[in-house]
Amino acid sequence: MAAAVLLLAGCSGAPPDEQPTPTATASPTHAPPTMPELALDDSPAGAEAFVRHYIDVLNYAALTGDTSTLEELSSPECDGCRSYVDSIVETYRSGGYIRDESWRVEDVESESVEAGVDVFAQVHVSAATFRESRESTEKASTPYRDSLRLTVSMTGDGDQWRVLAFVRSKA
Repeated sequence: MAAAVLLLAGCSGAPPDEQPTPTATASPTHAPPTMPELALDDSPAGAEAFVRHYIDVLNYAALTGDTSTLEELSSPECDGCRSYVDSIVETYRSGGYIRDESWRVEDVESESVEAGVDVFAQVHVSAATFRESRESTEKASTPYRDSLRLTVSMTGDGDQWRVLAFVRSKA
């Protein structure tokens, strides 16, 4: 999704008022990922499991256009999170789609920081086909590896992690 999102982030113009047209990628066979039990633990291992889950939710959102769970897991102050949500929403609102692409977490490490836990993830991003809008032509991305840093923190009531910062830099 990263290649498609980067391209989508460059799109401009006011979004049309109409709702997105259903596409093959918004199939009911896609279900939101279930959060693993470990991802609820207030521990470094829990933070790492949460980040793996967050990437699964990001993949789900990219393939379906449903960003509701992604938004729930992201802090409103997370600009990196917001850019992915906005790109996905705009793509589907404009009649576009993202197919086949997914981020696969290959390795994670974590360290405690004042705001919570920084989780460093190495991901492999698979090739994808995508269309930025109903009027655009279908494009293809190539696979690549990327490095991510997600700062996560437990919510005020301590029952769930939330992403506070999402920073990526191609590896």
